[in-house]
Amino acid sequence: MKRSAAQVTKSPGQFRDSGGLVDRVQRMRIYIPLYLMLLLAALVLGSQGVITSREKWLGILVLAPATSWLAAHCYDWIASAAARGLMGSIFSARGGDPYTRQYSEQEALLVRGEVAQAMDSYRSHLVAFPDDLEARLRLAALYAGPATMVDAAERLYLEVRTRDTRGMHEARISNALMDLYQSSGRRSRLKAELARFARIHHGTVAGRQARDRVRQLAEEDISVD
Repeated sequence: MKRSAAQVTKSPGQFRDSGGLVDRVQRMRIYIPLYLMLLLAALVLGSQGVITSREKWLGILVLAPATSWLAAHCYDWIASAAARGLMGSIFSARGGDPYTRQYSEQEALLVRGEVAQAMDSYRSHLVAFPDDLEARLRLAALYAGPATMVDAAERLYLEVRTRDTRGMHEARISNALMDLYQSSGRRSRLKAELARFARIHHGTVAGRQARDRVRQLAEEDISVD
């Protein structure tokens, strides 16, 4: 889904407002149907004489809106917790760090299963905040995982590696690329990434394991030939 420059060039405050709007819309989707059901129940019970007229109006004016409001906010809290768990599992599986930012709009879309919309939202976010490496890594993880867009994921990971001059995300990117190459069967790139990892972590247990894995893959390739 394409967006105009006016739509994607937002200030940080506007992005926070956008996330809040998503939350409010989601709460209204719960509140309105539930309120109408309780309203109808009060009217039916009142017409059948099950409850008094006073009880009917108490239900319509107080109990129905209060119950609906509470249910909508409880759902919102549960959905937010589920979104955090979902995103945490995606990124921790790729060596991700704890949250450094809040991406409420994208999380809300993901918890509803709207992966394409979440990716579009991340892309729009990056137009406004091109230096947000965390957002790039999260988008790359979606490319690599739910979207199965291997080439796009690889490009983003390598792009972040180039931009990350202090090497803060090096381990995360390396692990993600090795997982990506392993799952997609790109053995030559996997060997190159393992060799890079072994060189950077020379003298460590992880470095030796990476070197041994490169040797194993090379031997397998020779035996196949």
